[in-house]
Amino acid sequence: MKNRYLHIDFQSDIQSDKKSISDRSDVTLDEFAILKAVYDDPSITQKDLAAQIGVSDRTVKRKMKALQEKGALERVNGKRNGRWRVLIDMQL
Repeated sequence: MKNRYLHIDFQSDIQSDKKSISDRSDVTLDEFAILKAVYDDPSITQKDLAAQIGVSDRTVKRKMKALQEKGALERVNGKRNGRWRVLIDMQL
């Protein structure tokens, strides 16, 4: 019975950590994964980003547009030769 109690508490701790990450700056976990990948490689393409995080190209485009509207991400120097810039603090 003691091990079961510890297991249940452990699971609730994990869920609360996920909630705090997604609540940070009104960013979802998928958007946070995109921001982290862009922070690591600002010149990444949306196609490469989709392959890296395991979602479709369309999902990445939709999420990146939402991040731009939230003021968390911006494109610098145009579509073809530009880079992405993360505008929020990436510290957990």
